[in-house]
Amino acid sequence: MLKTMTISRVRVFAAGKFAGLLGLALGLLLGTLGLVGVFLRMLIDAAPLGSILDLVVAAGLAVVAGPIVLGVLTFFSGVVLAGVYNQAALWLGGMSIELIDETED
Repeated sequence: MLKTMTISRVRVFAAGKFAGLLGLALGLLLGTLGLVGVFLRMLIDAAPLGSILDLVVAAGLAVVAGPIVLGVLTFFSGVVLAGVYNQAALWLGGMSIELIDETED
């Protein structure tokens, strides 16, 4: 049996935490890919030592600072978008979803 429910409000801080966590995970993935790219470049180019140290510092910043910055930015984006949704839901009546009740026989 299908049940129709309406999402009339989203908790702003909860949406921000969820978006921030997803941003942090994406930042870790992108930072790791950047780290792999830096080391591949070092292997291919056979760069001098000073250049290698610069690349290692840049890779370290990408792995550490990238996820933090992306997590903070997506946290604030989630907060703003949840606030926008809540205001739009007041004007338009919210978003309807259909749920299946699997407990009934």
